[in-house]
Amino acid sequence: MTLRVLILCQRKSSTLPHDKDDVDKTVDYINTYMGDNLGEVVDIEYLTTHAHHPDHSVDETNYDADYKFSLNNNREAINFVAKHKGVYDGIILNTCPLNYLNYAMIYALLKSDGFLLLKTFDENDETGELGLEEITILPSTLKTLKKYFIHIAPHNYGSHFYIKRAQAGKKTMRGKVKRSRVKRRRVINTVRRVN
Repeated sequence: MTLRVLILCQRKSSTLPHDKDDVDKTVDYINTYMGDNLGEVVDIEYLTTHAHHPDHSVDETNYDADYKFSLNNNREAINFVAKHKGVYDGIILNTCPLNYLNYAMIYALLKSDGFLLLKTFDENDETGELGLEEITILPSTLKTLKKYFIHIAPHNYGSHFYIKRAQAGKKTMRGKVKRSRVKRRRVINTVRRVN
């Protein structure tokens, strides 16, 4: 069985001389990590944008990704979610700005038993914990994560491993509301004739 995994905030390759090797090493590390931890054939797709990249020399023309846009409320993202709803076994957030992500869209992209992994891929950071410690996660972001996902830790993939909640925090049982029909009386104004 082939698992389908989407990686956010990561380029597939770069043509920039000063970071091509770093991007290639990260992609190699991702491939090794997938093979070691998922143990099956994994189809990896990359979604990222050059907007807000710390290196201002990164633009639309000098990197490769399967999808080049940000996953927020823009037309491309909305169409992407509509087309890919419930198709991914897992989504990995690699060095993403966690406080600014649209977790409702991420939730929609995952299969019912899908997973979300927050991790940084670096050969010097086996667990991916060092890179995540540098990212401040706001309480409001944690609250949103809890709405859509269940935190599972420790786990083989790392301590920032989540699984998809059933129905994203919605109540699963709803009480039946009985509605009584009100019979409307039709009142006819009549005039009586007096003889």
